[in-house]
Formats: sequence, structure tokens, C-alpha cells
Amino acid sequence: MLKVGLMTETLYKRVGLRRGLKIIKELGFEVADITFQREKRAKEMIRYFRGRDYKKKAKAIKEYADKLKLPLVQAHAPFPSNITGDERYNKAVFKKLVRCIEVCGILNVKHLVIHPLKDHSVKDNIAFYKKLLPYAKKANVVICTENMWGWVDDKHTKIKPSMCSFSDTFNAIIDGVNDKHLKACVDIGHAEMFNFMKYSARKLLEEMGDRVVCLHIHDNDLYKDRHWIPFRGSIDFKDVAKGLKNINYKGDLVIEISAPAEASSPDFTLEDGKKYLSEAYHACKKIQSMVKQ
Repeated sequence: MLKVGLMTETLYKRVGLRRGLKIIKELGFEVADITFQREKRAKEMIRYFRGRDYKKKAKAIKEYADKLKLPLVQAHAPFPSNITGDERYNKAVFKKLVRCIEVCGILNVKHLVIHPLKDHSVKDNIAFYKKLLPYAKKANVVICTENMWGWVDDKHTKIKPSMCSFSDTFNAIIDGVNDKHLKACVDIGHAEMFNFMKYSARKLLEEMGDRVVCLHIHDNDLYKDRHWIPFRGSIDFKDVAKGLKNINYKGDLVIEISAPAEASSPDFTLEDGKKYLSEAYHACKKIQSMVKQ
């Protein structure tokens, strides 16, 4: 375990899913995370798995990944999982979440991250995940809830705790469901945004222990969700590595980064993008060595 991986999101829009997986393999990444949501339209599922022939396409992607010798170990479901007061959206997105679970079963993806209901109670979240459990069991997929945050005001000047921001609600949901098909994905960047409250990713990891089975790794300024390459920001990854070691983390190290600002320029080439992702690969390998020390 502890293999380094990358999400397909950063490459999908530019080169598509197949070529994106090929590039991930060429850059040296050992595993990949299938991002079901589109980069700019997060509510939509990528075209590969929207149509009636989604099973056929999923099988083809599985065969292609096997040919590349690139295990697909995680996936990222469409977000948000719920919009308060919008039942039309909620009904539609639930169907997409169910399809994501089914596709993960075909792809042999073990962990699917489905975000919690941010503006709801622990009890509501337990009910939400229990509703998804039969599909997860049928597909042999582990659903992973993730630590989130909220904003104090519409200007996004200051964050506030939300569902799973800290271990109390995070653990309460997982323990409340009490099933091996619901575990935790700790987003390192999200956790470190609560640094001003003297909280950290290490603290969250250590308070959750073996409930943590997968990660989203990226850097930030300890203020906003920047999704920078590790070691470009302010997160202390030595401390993160200690936390992972202390819980005997056995999952993979998957990078979740945004495209760089310069990617919007017409002069930004695919080769420039590969150099950027290569930096992410080496950053992830550095974290890997820290955990193994």
C-alpha cells in the first residue's frame, strides 16, 4: 500500500479519460482516482458514465487500466450530495451516486468518496449513508465520507466548522452507520484550514484511527481550499506524515490538485501540464518516504 496516485480530474477536460490515465501512468504514478464529476460543472457526471451504455464503457476503461497496469483505487462522486430545499436536484444526484457505486464495482474501485450533507444533522447523514449501503454492498464498494467546511458569510472571508470538520461528527456518522462499507476519507487541505482553531490534519487522523482508509492530499495557505501541489504552501507535511504513521495508515497517497493559474493561458501546452503534474508526483513521493521512515 502507500502507493502514490493522482485524480483524473486535472487531465480529463484537456485530453479525456483514456489519454489522461495513460499520462498518469507515464508520469510514474502507481494508482489513479477516477473523478466522476466534471471539473467545471461539478453537478454533472463525466460523459463516459452518463449514457445507457455506461456498463460497456466502464468495462472498457477497466480493461484499459489493466493494460496500463494502473490500478483504479479511488473515485470521487459528483458534488454536492444534497442541496437544501432543492428536492429535484437531490433526487437526481442520488441516482448519480447510485450509478457511481455501480460503476466503481465494475472498475474494481474499492473506495468511493461521497461528501456528507453539509447543512444537515449527524442523524440525517447516518440515514443518507444507510440508504446508499445496499448499493455499496452489492458492488463491494466502500463509501467514504469526507471532512468539509462552511463559510461565515457570503464574502467567504472566514470559514466555520461544518459536517465532519472535526472528529466528533466524522466519527459519529461512521460509528452510527456501523458498517464496513462506510469509512473515512481525510482531506488534508480541508483539515489544515482549521489551523486558526489549533486543529490539524494530524490531530484529525489520530482521533479517527483506522476509520481512515483513503486521503485527498494537497497544500494551501491554511486559509482557503487552494488545492496546491504539496510543499508549495504552508501545510507541515512532516506533521501529516507523523499522523499517518501513528494510525498505521495502510491506504494510498492520492493527490487532489487544481490546474495551475497559467493553464488558462493559450500558451500553456500539454507539456507544461505534464511538468506541473510531474512536480506533484515528486511531492507525493516525498510524502511517501516521510511516512515510511
